[in-house]
This record gives sequence, structure tokens and C-alpha cells, in this order.
Amino acid sequence: MKTILLTLVLISATLTTFAQDFGKISDLDKKNGFKTLVLGDSITNFDKYKFLGNVDENVKMFDVKEIDCKIGDIELTAISIITFDNKISKIVAFFDKKDGYKIHGVFDKAYGVHSQKPNRFIDKYEWNGSKVDLILDYDDLRKDGIMMFISLPLHKAEKDANNIKRNKAVSDL
Repeated sequence: MKTILLTLVLISATLTTFAQDFGKISDLDKKNGFKTLVLGDSITNFDKYKFLGNVDENVKMFDVKEIDCKIGDIELTAISIITFDNKISKIVAFFDKKDGYKIHGVFDKAYGVHSQKPNRFIDKYEWNGSKVDLILDYDDLRKDGIMMFISLPLHKAEKDANNIKRNKAVSDL
């Protein structure tokens, strides 16, 4: 009896310790961005960027300047912002692919184990919050690894705007 009780206590302690090693996906929604960049903020609230060009009528891309480009000891090579209607809708950070496993471990610790892995043969992982999605991609098909933080409300608004344009184009046929 003592052996069974001791075994149960040890298993419980191990599971509790293991569970504490991972964050929660709700922390991704609470953070709502990366570093000092906040999803949904107006691009005018942030002044350290360089305009790269229009992706679409309401979608613009910017290169971020003078921001801490490290996650622990991992150097990021670049950070870009994509806006929809002048609000930050996506934050994209680039890194050397060899650091992908380290970054994956950091995200697991911060936001819990990834929600999805769309392809078992490719190193691409997703953390899906209710307001923010995070995509980590460091497979061999790309030159650099990327991490992308996506505002779900702005992503939906962008898709809705594109659907309206497509429907108008269809009516022009």
C-alpha cells in the first residue's frame, strides 16, 4: 500500500513539474505582438521603420529599424511589419534556420506546445490563440527561418475586404 501511495505521489509531482515547464496559449493573446510591436496598433505610433512598398491597396510592408533583434542568445536577421488600413496586422521576424529548434523551445515554454503542425515532413509549427496566431517555419524549403505573429481580427478584415473586391470583379465579367 505504501508503495502504491509513494508511486502516485511521485507521478503527481512529475506531472505537475512537467506542466509548469510550458506556457499557455492565452499568453500569446495577452502579449498580442512581439517585443515592443503590438498587433492592432497604428503604424504611426511606431517611428522606427522604413516603408518597403504596397502589397495591396490597403496592405503595406515596412522594415523595422533599431529594435532589439535577439531572443535570448539567438540573433534575428530582420523584422518586418505588415499593415492593413495602417494598423499592424502581421509581425514577421527572420532568423538563421539552424536556430529554429531553439526558438521552437522558447515558444513552447512561453505559449505551450504548438497547436498544429500542418505537415509532418516540414518544420512548420502553429500556435493558435483566439486573437493571435503564431507561425514558426524553419524548413529546408526556405532560405531563412521565419516567425510570424498574426492579428486574427485584422486578418479577417483583410480577407473580407479582398472578398468584396473579388465579388465586384466577378460582377464585372
